[in-house]
Amino acid sequence: MADRQGVIKSVWENDIQWSARREFIETHRRTIPIGQLEALSMVWANMKFLGCRYPEQTEERVRHLESSCSQAMDIPAEIKRKQDEGKKKPIIKGLTLYARDSAGPENPISLLHGSAHRSKKRIEFQELGQKQGQFSCAVVIDDILIATGEAANKKEAKRQCAERAVQILRACQPVVDELVLHQKAQVVKKDHLATGRELDAPRISENNLGSQMLRKMGWTGGGLGSEGKGRADPVLVDETQGRRGLGRDAGDGSVNKNSVKNTVRNFIMDNKKNELRFSSDLSKEDRAIVHTICQQHGLRHKSFGTGNNRYLVISKH
Repeated sequence: MADRQGVIKSVWENDIQWSARREFIETHRRTIPIGQLEALSMVWANMKFLGCRYPEQTEERVRHLESSCSQAMDIPAEIKRKQDEGKKKPIIKGLTLYARDSAGPENPISLLHGSAHRSKKRIEFQELGQKQGQFSCAVVIDDILIATGEAANKKEAKRQCAERAVQILRACQPVVDELVLHQKAQVVKKDHLATGRELDAPRISENNLGSQMLRKMGWTGGGLGSEGKGRADPVLVDETQGRRGLGRDAGDGSVNKNSVKNTVRNFIMDNKKNELRFSSDLSKEDRAIVHTICQQHGLRHKSFGTGNNRYLVISKH
């Protein structure tokens, strides 16, 4: 597409950008040679829509030309938002704020501690003493002072400090809504963990002592018994869960430890998954089993929600 004097729309320009640049050209067509004006219009568009930088004198001239345009040349809201995101310069490299914005206000101290831990950053709240009846506190992450707070007591000073730090970090660090991530994670329901405990029964190797003894007595493989028609799979014994002993009813509705272990191991081996969610139909005792197994494997594990809506999420980071 070209205007009446041959200025051509660039392939990277959308209709909004082309319309704005054409307005820039039309405003100054009579005062600046068309070749020079086209170059200046491209500089202006690159600054306006792409955030490009040029020598100070060039930028100043382009801004002056823009101020002479009859129509306001505001950047579309979505483009401006992306520009602002691109201009963010993180104070701490590698730090992500893991918030719960979709659930409403969150304790700022817990938010900072949780985010620092998941991002593997050191965090410390330092007491700065008392002056004129006001206690002071500072929050330091990876040896970088983020914010300070003052109040009539230490507890309130720490809270004020944390609130300021969260506000500062939100403006320059990546922010992730944990609860939104949970909705995207694969969900494991209780019936999956309470059934099929023998589906993954381990096979007995030929090096097993019992297997060697049976072979010396004439057993050639297969099931037990002289004709090999007996049980072929090993008998699995569940570990005790809470106060329940080995004689408990297998159909009591609780999750099976072997199923939980297999689910957790499969999650660890799957490089495409970073989080796994256990549904809210798990009881408090069921979640305790998952917590214990995740702790043994060094996984992050935490429960969210309250009452019948409480669920557990495990992650690799």
